[in-house]
Formats: sequence, C-alpha cells, structure tokens
Amino acid sequence: MNDSGQESKPPEIEFVGAPTQFADAQEVPEWVANIAKLIIFLPAAWVTATTIPIIVFSILGVCLLFSCLLLSLVF
Repeated sequence: MNDSGQESKPPEIEFVGAPTQFADAQEVPEWVANIAKLIIFLPAAWVTATTIPIIVFSILGVCLLFSCLLLSLVF
C-alpha cells in the first residue's frame, strides 16, 4: 500500500506497431481502409471464382459419365 494517500498509477504500457495517430480503426485514413478491404476481399473472391467452375465441371462430368453408361447399356 502507498502511505502517501495518493492512488498509485499503473505502469505505462509501450505499444509497438501502429503509430498513435492511426491506432484506432476509426482514425485510419480512408485509403488505408480501402486497401485493407481489398486485401481481405481478393482471396475470398478468388476462392469463389475458382470453386464455382470446379463444381459446375464436376457436375457436368458426372452427368456425362452417367449418360455414357446409360447409352452403353441401351445400345
């Protein structure tokens, strides 16, 4: 306990990384926020753009396989 009657202050914490003027997300410049959104968006867009054709071609391949099997049984 501190006998001086004053509250003791917790030690100051030094933050390494973001400058203090950009420490909060609301204070980030608009161009930085736009670049961050783009960096987050691009991988998701790439996965979507590559997954949809894979699914479509897989379904078409299965349909083609079954149609070939059906034709071989009929003829």
